[in-house]
Amino acid sequence: SDVSLSNLIIKNNSAVMGGGIYSFFGSPTLTNVTIQQNTATQYAGGVELDRDHSILNQVTITDNSAPYGGGIYTEAGQPVLNNVIILANQATSPDGFGGGMFNFSGSSPTLTHVTIKNNSATDGAGMGNMTDCAPSLTDVTFDNNSAATQGGGMANALNSSPSLTRVSFNQNSATQ
Repeated sequence: SDVSLSNLIIKNNSAVMGGGIYSFFGSPTLTNVTIQQNTATQYAGGVELDRDHSILNQVTITDNSAPYGGGIYTEAGQPVLNNVIILANQATSPDGFGGGMFNFSGSSPTLTHVTIKNNSATDGAGMGNMTDCAPSLTDVTFDNNSAATQGGGMANALNSSPSLTRVSFNQNSATQ
């Protein structure tokens, strides 16, 4: 559905998927929204956008956790993120993927002027792209994300191929 949310805080919620927000085949617009300290037991502690065409403008996604996709999880959609901060989120599973953002199954999000910082996961602490994903990133910064195994800043798996324009990776870490 085409809903608009602006000037609000979504905090301290929990769900199986999409602890803060869950959108399925939707196209909501979020402007000046903070999504904070939410949890999910499967995917997307903060935001799940499933087969979705959402627009996120001036959104902060912070301190959320889930086994996979701690901050934001996209699947088979084309969401647009402008001036977004993805900060201090965690994918908590022992094989957790995408601490800040997890793109799955053909998802092709567009990110412009986005900061992805201080997130953690087993793989793809800042961003994890799995199974035919093609995110487009312009003016994106990955700072101080930490992976237990691979992809401190970003991990790509199973035919995923991001497009990067003016993207910086600073002080991200992984043990393998």
